[in-house]
Formats: sequence, C-alpha cells, structure tokens
Amino acid sequence: VVAYYPELLNVNIKRMQKIEFISPYLELNNKMKLVSQLYKSLSKFKGINKFKIAKAIDLGFKAQKLYDEDTFEEGKRSIDYADKNGLQIAVVVGRPYHIDPEINHGINQLIASCNMVVITEDVAGKLAQMPEVDVLNQWTYHARMYSSAEYVRNKKNAQLIQLVSFGC
Repeated sequence: VVAYYPELLNVNIKRMQKIEFISPYLELNNKMKLVSQLYKSLSKFKGINKFKIAKAIDLGFKAQKLYDEDTFEEGKRSIDYADKNGLQIAVVVGRPYHIDPEINHGINQLIASCNMVVITEDVAGKLAQMPEVDVLNQWTYHARMYSSAEYVRNKKNAQLIQLVSFGC
C-alpha cells in the first residue's frame, strides 16, 4: 500500500492525470544512486543541481540520525521512569504511518490512559539481542519487532502491542 500509493492515487483520481506528479523509486541505502535518481526527477526545476541535492541528502541523513538518537534517549528515560514508579511499559510496534492520528485513532492516548509508559520498537529493539528466528528475516521492521519481543520477554513490566492496519 505505502510503496505504491502514488500509482494508486494516479489511477483513481482523474485530476492527477492532468498534473505532473513526480514519484520516483529511490534507493535510500546508496547516497550516490539517490543523488542521481533525485537529479533525474528534479533537474527540470530551476536551481536544482547534483551538489544541492547531495547537500540536502547529507543534511537529511544527519537530521534522521539526531532524531533516532533523541528518540532512543527519551525511550530510555521513559523506561527508567516506569521502573522507578512501578509502571507497566507498553512496547508498541507498528509501521511509521501508525503515528498518523487518522490511522492510529488515538491508540497512544488509550494505552497511556491505562497508566502505561509507551515506547516503540525503535527503542526496545536496540535494548535486546536479535533472537534466532526460523523465518526469512529480511525486513528491518520485522527484525525490530523480533528484537522488541525478546526485550519484552526479558522485562517483567513490559507488554508488546503490535499495530496492524492490514493483514499481510
């Protein structure tokens, strides 16, 4: 659903066919390819060049790294708070789009109203070793989920809640 959302919009909304809709596939694990792919899609716009794209990519990756570090540190503070105050920890695993209130329908507030401290698999997954699993484990989300389950298995005051928007 997420990967092909641009195509879904394009074939279902007639107005989309009258505008230039840019939706390239991007290789985020290779910065050189990413620069080339973005340049190919955006070079027709005034002022766009590979140098500016590369600089923007570097800034974006640095911002993501800081966000990840801040999120992890806040998660550890939340765990310390739960431990010091005798509270349960809800390790919520889900896709990034579950942060959208139109999708999650306030599940975070519901869990917090149960007097639980909420952290995500981004935190719990880093606090446990990846367990040995008997499945093809090629997706980072699933790897974080398995590690989070291992964290919960070894943490007496933690529960795992998986958010699923569709059943695949």
